[in-house]
Amino acid sequence: MKTNKLLMASSLACVMAGSSHAGLVAHYEFNGDLTDSSGNGNTATLVDGSGGSSTNTGGKLTLIHATNSGSNTEYVDTGVTPSTTAGTIAFFYTNTGIGGNHYSYNSTYSNAANGDDWEMWSYSDGRVRSRIESGTQSELQTPTIPNAVIGQEYHYAFTWVDTAGTVTYKGYVDGVLITTDTGGQAPSVGALYIGGGNNNHGANGIYGDFRIYDNTLDDAAVAALAVPEPSSAALLGLGGLALILRRRKG
Repeated sequence: MKTNKLLMASSLACVMAGSSHAGLVAHYEFNGDLTDSSGNGNTATLVDGSGGSSTNTGGKLTLIHATNSGSNTEYVDTGVTPSTTAGTIAFFYTNTGIGGNHYSYNSTYSNAANGDDWEMWSYSDGRVRSRIESGTQSELQTPTIPNAVIGQEYHYAFTWVDTAGTVTYKGYVDGVLITTDTGGQAPSVGALYIGGGNNNHGANGIYGDFRIYDNTLDDAAVAALAVPEPSSAALLGLGGLALILRRRKG
């Protein structure tokens, strides 16, 4: 029975990992560089700014801006233009609150085409919003959800799909669906920026496991991303342990 449970856990982990890789366009793991580990060659670029600083190590990208530094902060240009037909943006994020924590001073992501479209940001009271075009805000965290807590890591995911000109988009926090909204035809996005850029103030936060998809992940796949995937070594370990237990049982 123990052997069967271990094999089932290993198999389930493989299935969940596989479903969360389908349609993956870019994957940034932040292990000292901005290499795309999806295999698509979408290596990102750090855009330097005198009003900000950054570190990139151990699976985490930290972006910091100085108070009232305007838009002259550091951000990451992924060079990837998300599909307007369907897609998903998913990542771990900790709002550090360094240098100020209020609207336009913590722009989680933005884009090259229009600074008011395809972005996520936070307010001073911990509210978090995301949208694909101005006026169609999706409330991911509010006083009743509740608000984001400074220094606490969350997993955010934002999905969208365009059906005959009507866009349905969903927002998730820690793998849980928070909101479903609709809007008009999604405008052109340009390259996606991690942090500020395009006249948006920069992020004061820590990113991890940033992913861009060209398909809309379902609830189960988003929930799988909210839990760090078991490494291949861990999966091999589970399989090996199962074999050992099987031999002992025999």
